[in-house]
Amino acid sequence: MAKAGPWIRNASTLLGGGWRDGKALLVELLDVALSACDPSDRVRELIRVADGQVFLGSHRILPPTNIHFIGAGKASAPIAEAVEAALGARLAGGLVVLKRGQVAATERISVQWADHPVPSRDSLTAGQALMDYLRHRVKPGDVVIAGFTGGSSALAAVPPESVPWDAKVDLHRLLLASGASINEINTVRKHVSQIKGGRLAALRPDVTFYNMTVSDVAGDALDLITDPTVLDSSRYEDAVRVLRAYDLWDSVHPTVRRHLLSAPDPVEALPQVQQSWVLVSGTTVANTVGHYLDQRHPEWPWTVFSTTISGEAREVGRVLGAFARERAQRGERVIAILAGGETTVRLSPQELGQGGPNLELALAFAIEVRGYPRIALASIDSDGQDGSTSVAGALVDGETVKEVKIFEEALRTHQSLKLAQAQCGIETGQTRTNVNDITLVVVG
Repeated sequence: MAKAGPWIRNASTLLGGGWRDGKALLVELLDVALSACDPSDRVRELIRVADGQVFLGSHRILPPTNIHFIGAGKASAPIAEAVEAALGARLAGGLVVLKRGQVAATERISVQWADHPVPSRDSLTAGQALMDYLRHRVKPGDVVIAGFTGGSSALAAVPPESVPWDAKVDLHRLLLASGASINEINTVRKHVSQIKGGRLAALRPDVTFYNMTVSDVAGDALDLITDPTVLDSSRYEDAVRVLRAYDLWDSVHPTVRRHLLSAPDPVEALPQVQQSWVLVSGTTVANTVGHYLDQRHPEWPWTVFSTTISGEAREVGRVLGAFARERAQRGERVIAILAGGETTVRLSPQELGQGGPNLELALAFAIEVRGYPRIALASIDSDGQDGSTSVAGALVDGETVKEVKIFEEALRTHQSLKLAQAQCGIETGQTRTNVNDITLVVVG
């Protein structure tokens, strides 16, 4: 059963000042949203065991076929647990790679830990272990359930043989600070890897793969979410184009440039991948929050503002602030729901920001709505960690910003962590899920 909350560990601190009722409602809705991110129930719906046969959706797997599980990512632990619980002794084994600090209550599925958002040597070891599992533990004709979710690019990272490990790590760092979208970042990472872009599944064309994943990208594009076992839709030339567009081409290691200019694109098809299921998406979360409001708070009109929003975090925050101010000036009440999108923060090589996209969005919003006491916003990364900070995001309202110049300077220099220091940072701990950003605005 999905966890129902409470997820917010420091709710009493967050509600200590400002528009208490509005902020309390947002904390309540964040609990609903994070609970909706749990994929376990959907896995149990897909896997059925009857009369000695296993059904994955509408697919029937007859004995004595062996079934394995492999995966990596911030939302992979609950998928692995649910798969093992549903299959029991029918599961031949498996391996899942988790973010350090997470746990998975599995016995048949082994667990390894690595690091995110920048890969570590443990990420290399984990990626190689996944390759070894497919090569040596899986037999021709077996079935593999793959549970790759957001974060797997850092947690399981194996560069091409021609690219040194340090060059791969530097590439990740440069991309994360570039302001590029997740689509653009993955376009590059997929082409500097031995396992991404469907290459992991391509190791075993003699077995059948089924994908179960949680969407952390706008539009739910599978080759951006569960790409080790899904055909790549981008090309090497696209990766080169991204690096040039963000002025990174001359900064990446020479071996990366040589690889991208000389390596062939992967095979055109992965016929052994039978079906892929997106267990949870931003749309799932937004609709769940809306349904909850209908049932528990029918006095609050609501709208799904977006499930695909992207762009520079501060600019999105300003747009949302303008939206909220306009509604307030009209005397309207509304709750706006944003789920599944992802904003970015672009840093120059000389900048050393402190914060994350959700903190920066919230900071820009708070500046825009200062003086409007009945406007509030909560914005979090659903995995529980905004950027490299220890908080998930921030809860702000029209009274958060009292000294405008201080907060404007913090926004200009990307020091949005000041919100956490102002007791606005939302603490959830690791949530074991990842549907990207969840942003809620209430205007009363």
